[in-house]
Amino acid sequence: MNSVDELLRLDAPQLRKDENWNEMDRIVCALPSNAEKIRVWEQICDTLDKNQSIKGLPLFRLGILHLQEDADEQQGLKFLEEAYQEDKREKEQNEIDVPAEERGAYLLLAVVKDYIDYLRTERSHAWDSELLSGPNRKILIPVLFTVYDRIGVHALDMPTFTITDFQKLIKSDALRVFAGENYFCAQDLLEMFTLKGQPIEKVNGQYPLARAVVGMVGGVLEAIWMDRIPPVGTGKTPNTLGAILTEAHGQGILKPDSRIAALSSLLLFMRNHIHPGRNIKRQHYFINMNVAKGCKAALDWTISELLKTR
Repeated sequence: MNSVDELLRLDAPQLRKDENWNEMDRIVCALPSNAEKIRVWEQICDTLDKNQSIKGLPLFRLGILHLQEDADEQQGLKFLEEAYQEDKREKEQNEIDVPAEERGAYLLLAVVKDYIDYLRTERSHAWDSELLSGPNRKILIPVLFTVYDRIGVHALDMPTFTITDFQKLIKSDALRVFAGENYFCAQDLLEMFTLKGQPIEKVNGQYPLARAVVGMVGGVLEAIWMDRIPPVGTGKTPNTLGAILTEAHGQGILKPDSRIAALSSLLLFMRNHIHPGRNIKRQHYFINMNVAKGCKAALDWTISELLKTR
C-alpha cells in the first residue's frame, strides 16, 4: 500500500489490521497539506463507522490538525475527546493492554484542554490571554504539542542541567540553592517512579507524587523569574509565581510572542492545580505522573531558552 487511493479502497476490517494501521498513519502524515490530511482522515473515519470499528487514531490525528489549523480550539478538542472515548472502548473490548489514561488522547487533553479554557476565562484580562491571539497562537500550539511529545521520553533519557548551568542561570546564591534542590528532587522522583523495584507506591501514590513534582517544578521557575526581575517601585519583589510573571511581562522582560512566555504560562497553570481548591474542581484529565513529566520537560525547555540570554 503506497498511496491514498489504495488506502481509501480498503474496507473497515482491512483498515483495522495492525500492519495497515501503521501504513495508513505514514501515508496520511506524508501528505503535503493539513487540509488534505483532514479530508483523508475524515474519509477513513467514515469507512470505519460502517461497521462500528475503533477509530481512535484518525480522531486523534484530526484533533491535532484542527488545533493547528483552526482559529479556535473547539473542533480540535472535540475530536480529541472522541479519540479518548474510542481508546476507552478499545480497552474495554480487550483489544489493547494500555489503559486509555496512558494513551495519547488523554495525555494531550491533560496538557491542553483545561489550560486553554483557563486562558479564555480566568486569564481573559491577564497578560497570557494574548497567547491565544493572532501570531502568538502559532507559537503556543506547537509548544503545547512539543510538551506532549516529550511526555513519551523515558525519565532516564530526559535532559538534565548541572550546578554550573544553574550558576549561569540564577545570580542569587539563595535562589540558586532553592531552585537546584527542587530541580534535582523532582528529577529523582520521576526516575524512582519510572524504575521497577523502587520503594514507592505507584498506584495510590501517582497523583500526590505528580502534584509534588509539579510543585517543585513551579518552584524552580519561580526562583528563576524572581532572580530576573528588578525590584518594583516599593523595592519589594512579588512573592507568587503568577505575580512575578505579571511583573516580568509589565517590565517587558516576558514577551507573549515567545516560547518562554508560553512555557511559563503553562507551568503557572499546572502549578496552581496542586492547591486543593483548584484540584477538586478538575473533573477529568488529571495531572498524573506522565503529565508531571511533561511539566519537567517544559521546565527544561524554558531553562534552555533562558540560558541563551545569559
